[in-house]
Amino acid sequence: MITHDTSVTISALDVATDAADVVGHLFKQYYQESALCVYGFVEGKDDPSFYRHMIERELPDGWTLRLYPAGTKSKVYRTYNGMDWSRFNGERICFFVDRDLQDFISEPNMNANNIYVTDGYSIENHVVDGRMVIGFLADVYDVGMQNPKDEAELLACFKTNESVFCEAMMPIMAQILVWRRCAVAACLSDVKLKDMFTFVGVSCKPKSRSELLQALCKQVGCDLSSDDEVIAAETEIRRHQWPNRMVRGKFVLWHFIQQCYAISQSITDILPSYSGRIRKRIEHGPTNAMVLIGPRMHTPPSLKSFISENYLNFIRNLA
Repeated sequence: MITHDTSVTISALDVATDAADVVGHLFKQYYQESALCVYGFVEGKDDPSFYRHMIERELPDGWTLRLYPAGTKSKVYRTYNGMDWSRFNGERICFFVDRDLQDFISEPNMNANNIYVTDGYSIENHVVDGRMVIGFLADVYDVGMQNPKDEAELLACFKTNESVFCEAMMPIMAQILVWRRCAVAACLSDVKLKDMFTFVGVSCKPKSRSELLQALCKQVGCDLSSDDEVIAAETEIRRHQWPNRMVRGKFVLWHFIQQCYAISQSITDILPSYSGRIRKRIEHGPTNAMVLIGPRMHTPPSLKSFISENYLNFIRNLA
C-alpha cells in the first residue's frame, strides 16, 4: 500500500502560481476511473517527449498514459499536495521531477512512493549512450556502420568528445551551483553553448576555463563569483558518485545533437575508408530534438523499477 505524507509543506510551493491548480483541474476533467489509463505529472513541456515512450513501452497492451506538464518542480509538488488521496490511487497517478543540483543544496524536497526523481540532473542526461548515437546517426543522417571495427572507432570518438565536454562543463556547473546557493536568479535558458564550444572536424573544442565562465556570466547577466567559491563548488561536484551526470541535461542534449552533426559531416576523419552517402534525412534542431530522441531512449533501471512498483502494481492488482 502506498503511503503519502500529506503533512509535507514546502515553502517554495507558496510562491507557485495557480498554473499547478490549472493542470490539476485538467487532470480531474479527463480522469476516468474505469479507463485503462495511468496518469503522470512532469515539469516542462518537453518532458512528455522523453517520459511517454519510456513508460508506455513498459505498460501492458491496451493501457495508455496521460501526462500533464505542470511547469516547474515546485508546481509538480503543489499538484501532488492538492490531490485528494482518499479518492485517487497513488500507484496510478505518479509525479516525475528532475534531480537538478539537490545533492549539493539543502532545498525542500518531497519523498513519496509515487514521486520519481531522476538519477542525474534531468531525464535528458540519459541521452548520452553509445547505442543512441549509433541509432541517431543511422536514422537521421543515414550513416551506416559497415563492420564492428568502424562502430568501435565511432564510439571511441563519441566518448572522447563526451569526456572533453563534461570536463569543460565542471566550472560552469560549479558557478551555477554557487548562484543557486546564493539565491541568484540566473536564467539558464539564456546560456548559448554555441558561443563556448566549437567542433573542428569531429573533435569538440571548448574555450578556456576563464573564457567559459566569462561567457556564462555575460549571457545570464550575473556576476562571476570568486575563484575560491567556484573551485570549492567544483570540487564538490567532482566528488559526486557520478559527476558527469550533474551537468544540466539540456546542455548534454545540445552537445549530443552538435556532436552527431559534426560526425556526420566529417566521418572520414574517423573512418578514412567510409564511402557511404551522408544525407540529413530529418530536419531537426534544438526545438524539436526531443521529439526525435525520446522514442530512441532506453528506460533507466531506476525508472523501470518505479514503473513496476507503481503503474504495473496498480494494473496487477486490478487483475
